[in-house]
Amino acid sequence: MIWIRLSVIAAFLMALPPQTPTQPGIRFGHSLAYDSHGRRVVLVDGYTWVRAVSPIEPPERTDLWAWNGDEWSRLAGTGPASRTMNRAVYDIGRRTLVSFGGRVGRPDTPHSDTWQWSSGSWQRIADAADGPNVHFEMAYDAARATTVRYGGAIRLAAGGFAWPTTTWGWDGRTWTRLATDGPVGRAASHMVFDGRRREIVLFGGQGAAHGAGQPQPVFGDTWLWNGRAWRQASVVGPPPRSFHAMTFDSGAGLVLLHGGMNGDRILDDLWGWDGTRWREMTQGASSPGKRRLHAIVFDEARNRTVLYGGVGPDATGATRGYDDTWEWNGRGWSRIR
Repeated sequence: MIWIRLSVIAAFLMALPPQTPTQPGIRFGHSLAYDSHGRRVVLVDGYTWVRAVSPIEPPERTDLWAWNGDEWSRLAGTGPASRTMNRAVYDIGRRTLVSFGGRVGRPDTPHSDTWQWSSGSWQRIADAADGPNVHFEMAYDAARATTVRYGGAIRLAAGGFAWPTTTWGWDGRTWTRLATDGPVGRAASHMVFDGRRREIVLFGGQGAAHGAGQPQPVFGDTWLWNGRAWRQASVVGPPPRSFHAMTFDSGAGLVLLHGGMNGDRILDDLWGWDGTRWREMTQGASSPGKRRLHAIVFDEARNRTVLYGGVGPDATGATRGYDDTWEWNGRGWSRIR
């Protein structure tokens, strides 16, 4: 038997050229969008760090990754400064990814810029009139060919935040105010377009504290947007939460909701909305577990819901970040990578 000093092995490994990443790595606060023309899932942005988890710096520039059901591949194109808590959606009519706002860089500076990606390149289009925004929600309304944005938290110069209730629409060139009334102001909710009923579904989030030293309220209500106005559809369903993930499963005709958090409690449940009511779904023996700041999207070509990343407790209860890929086939979860 030949014994090799550990120091020799370490020196050898350090001398090896750096390996090209084969997947996005740990991600929080990212977006997943389905590129229906490229028939692929695209991951946009998200940081690879959280102060409580890791001191690793975020990427300098936005990077895009594509999932084809078997492997991740990095897409070419130098984008805007890397950010988190922004939102990116796929504009089917214009064949572009649309990214707005979010926190940029180590100081977490909020932004109000709008970027579009197509044909392998990014283009900055406009800044929003309502100012830098984080923890807002955005969805592409395929029935009206409009990207819809709602809510969030806008930092005030004097300190604290404003909680807007304005609904905005993006037509590929400018943001237009669509409505000023709607759900009570909130951040860290989630909304998706329900293709079967041709409306946007919003659930949950957290709002402004009622007083100094008071906790922020966490919501468990469901709201629907028909292109003109919001209406509250249900207050019965999943427990209140924020930082959860949602997508529309066009095969089953259900809006799916997974995970999130309520206070210090991290959730691992899965719910389906059929346009009338929510019902909790059985996930089987294997599942992604407790997650927040993760993302899910429905892959129409493969009839699968894809989940990637997030933050949650490990077996010891400590907070950890995830870099795994899961898929839901309507009956159970499978870990793919």
